[in-house]
Amino acid sequence: DALRHAVDAKLAQLPRFDGRASVVQVVELGEHAVQVRVLATARDAQDCWDLRCELREGILEFLSDDTDRLPVIRLDGHRPPTAVVAGG
Repeated sequence: DALRHAVDAKLAQLPRFDGRASVVQVVELGEHAVQVRVLATARDAQDCWDLRCELREGILEFLSDDTDRLPVIRLDGHRPPTAVVAGG
């Protein structure tokens, strides 16, 4: 819910967001990562690209404001770390 509220608040600040639609969905949930899809509409392709970049920057800022929002991987000094393959 906190991410949804942060996305809504950021969109309200962005003039390129045309207000037609916005959606936040968790599309993948794994052991080491969560993939979130954010959909937001804009007037044209250029505004859409700019909105996408601004929104990503806003989400990154939201996540970095509180380190509890970011994943933590703890390593046991007695065992070698296991490899994690992105997207797999």
